[in-house]
Amino acid sequence: MTLRFSLLILSLNIIFAVSVSGQWTTQKLSSKRNDICSCQVNEKLFFIAGRDINSKATKTIDILDLTTNTWTVKQLKSPKSRPLCIPIDGKIYISGGGNTLVDSKTLEILDEDGNSIQTITKPNVIGGLMVHIENKLYMTSYDNMDVYDTKNNKWAYFKIPINREVSLPRDNYGMVALTNKILLAGGNYFGTEYKEVSIFDIRLDSWTLDSL
Repeated sequence: MTLRFSLLILSLNIIFAVSVSGQWTTQKLSSKRNDICSCQVNEKLFFIAGRDINSKATKTIDILDLTTNTWTVKQLKSPKSRPLCIPIDGKIYISGGGNTLVDSKTLEILDEDGNSIQTITKPNVIGGLMVHIENKLYMTSYDNMDVYDTKNNKWAYFKIPINREVSLPRDNYGMVALTNKILLAGGNYFGTEYKEVSIFDIRLDSWTLDSL
């Protein structure tokens, strides 16, 4: 029987799930972790990496098959804490969250079964945020944005504009993808707060600035 959930809550290694009929069930991951990223590909749920009870980044991937209600465990090539993951065309792209700066610049790709099939070094972005529109990933950290075309295996780089001192990088901003635009809003840097909104038009490959 295929499982159907309307809500999943993850706490360490325990998953609390609400089915479409409104009943709670619980399942357990293979290990206690937090700062996990999760996503769904076809009839499988993926719970990827995160920190263990000793605050160390892990490589563990727990996969729940919704058609059989069975678990499998796979491994990333490098440990990640607080990674970001986005599925596109049956593959899962995992960014950031590295145990080192080298790991944080790695974009790791899994197939639909959770096997690590490729790692790519991002040109500029370390950790940061990630969204996608169609087949492209938009990854940012501070004032840098790397764009990866997953279909054509091509990279592009864009500097994120903001009205402020050059010596004050922008961090902790919000990022959202719309139909044809990427919006970066707010943020701060060591007590300096920003209200600017940087808007990237993917059709024109150009930025405009607005304000909160």
